[in-house]
Amino acid sequence: MNTNQLTAITDQQLQLEINQFVSELSTQFKKVLVITPDITRTCPLERIIPKLQKSLIKNSMHVDYLVALGTHRYMEIRDIETMYGIDDTNKYNFDKSEIRNHRWKDPGTFKTFGSVELIEGDSSSLVDIQLNKCIEDYDVLLPISPVFPHEIVGFSGGPKYFFPGISGGEFLQKMHWHAVCIGREKLMGIKDTPTRRLIDRAARLIPKPVRYITMAVDMHRIIRQFSYGKYHDSWDKTVEVSKKIHIRHVGRQYKRVVAKAPEMYSELWTAGKAMYKIDQIVETGGKLILYGPHIKAFSHMWNKYVYQMGFHTIDYLLANEEKFNKIPRGVLSFSANVRGQKKEHSCNIDEPRVDLVMATGIPEKECDKVNLTYMDHQGLDWKEIEKDPDTLVVEHAGEILHLV
Repeated sequence: MNTNQLTAITDQQLQLEINQFVSELSTQFKKVLVITPDITRTCPLERIIPKLQKSLIKNSMHVDYLVALGTHRYMEIRDIETMYGIDDTNKYNFDKSEIRNHRWKDPGTFKTFGSVELIEGDSSSLVDIQLNKCIEDYDVLLPISPVFPHEIVGFSGGPKYFFPGISGGEFLQKMHWHAVCIGREKLMGIKDTPTRRLIDRAARLIPKPVRYITMAVDMHRIIRQFSYGKYHDSWDKTVEVSKKIHIRHVGRQYKRVVAKAPEMYSELWTAGKAMYKIDQIVETGGKLILYGPHIKAFSHMWNKYVYQMGFHTIDYLLANEEKFNKIPRGVLSFSANVRGQKKEHSCNIDEPRVDLVMATGIPEKECDKVNLTYMDHQGLDWKEIEKDPDTLVVEHAGEILHLV
């Protein structure tokens, strides 16, 4: 869809919406925890946070901020402030607010708030729900989330900013593995999925009231839709707009796709989304070239496991479960998602349908160690690529779901 058909939300409209929302909040709550994405999402927080902060303190509300990292790398406070649009002109408004990372690597961060049933095939198990215990210190929790098609839950946003945003433990690992076993092709771009229902059940255990700000943002960081309120008053509306601007039907498959990873992805852990969102439009036996000279690592936080396991199809991982039983399930899920589907009718269960080619800043010898194809990113012939009718170049790859 041409995003120009959707109205861009102006700063004046944003302020009016935020003021109305905060006015409603202030009649019930006084202490707010705002939960935000990190830098690996296209989200113009710099337009939202200063307006939100000003409105909250004007209504005599105390507010703190928590970056929902999931299992991403911790951010420096100065980088969070830049992301939030905090500068010398407005910093005084944040003097009484605490801004911090979700410190997921510290076991002391978490508290268990109950358990939910996870059903896989013919078996089921109860899985503990652990969340950052700081949520108990607030009257209301306020996640701010852009919404995109997502490989684990169908669409991001809403309670996903709790799971895995500020959650930990067994649930986080099992949820990702559960999604991979279902198959991301059966989840992405679908509103109602088994994994979405799973986190919805987990969200019922959150011990505090939750209100949401959700938005649909295009690749130019333009806000095309902005909603607030309870879960289904906010997220549901945004998903419908996200379907229009974040799902692209190209009408055919290509022998080769060059996916240009944006700078916000500094590792394959996040840049792998380019593979997840695009490989369905690559022919069987074709290549998806991940172009990103700025990508220097497979994973900042999980590299040791990446080198232990390499990248494999889900069929291979399931056939060799004992070999990988010491690898966290979330990391195994990363491996399977990056490798992609097994090539149909192949005798080799680890032969992928599409070959992911790494034209990144990761050296050839490192790619060889983990079962990935290497390409020198400096050797790409862009003139030849542009002329080839069987090659598609995708800019800002990783957030738009490409389908035939």
